[in-house]
Order: sequence, then C-alpha cells, then structure tokens
Amino acid sequence: FCSLEADEERRALVAFVQRCPNLDVLTLRNVMSLRDEDVAAICENRNLTGLLLGGCRMLSDASTRSIAATLAPR
Repeated sequence: FCSLEADEERRALVAFVQRCPNLDVLTLRNVMSLRDEDVAAICENRNLTGLLLGGCRMLSDASTRSIAATLAPR
C-alpha cells in the first residue's frame, strides 16, 4: 500500500506523469490518498491507453468520468 501523505507528494507524482508524453499505461494500485483531481490531471495525458487504479479508495465516479473521457475510442 502506498500513501502519498503530503499534497506536494501527490502534486509531484502528477507533474511527473504530465512530463512523460509517451506514457501510455500507468499502474497506481493501492495509492490510498490519490484523489479525483489527481486522476483528472493525470488524464490530461492524451496518450494514455490504460490506467490501473485498483485499491485507490479515495476515488469516486468523477475519476471514472475522467478516465472514460481520456480512454474513449478516438
């Protein structure tokens, strides 16, 4: 289990993902503190074809909508 305790740690993770334009699949399982706004920011990477978030318990339907909008067939 991973807990990104501080807001700056979560922001650093999101910034890292955003600086990886060729990233197509990302696995962030059991990141307990990952939030909907983090997923929305990660989904700004339009090259994503897969995002695995099992066990990220702080996420709601808002994350599902962000993922669906990003991973929708193009």
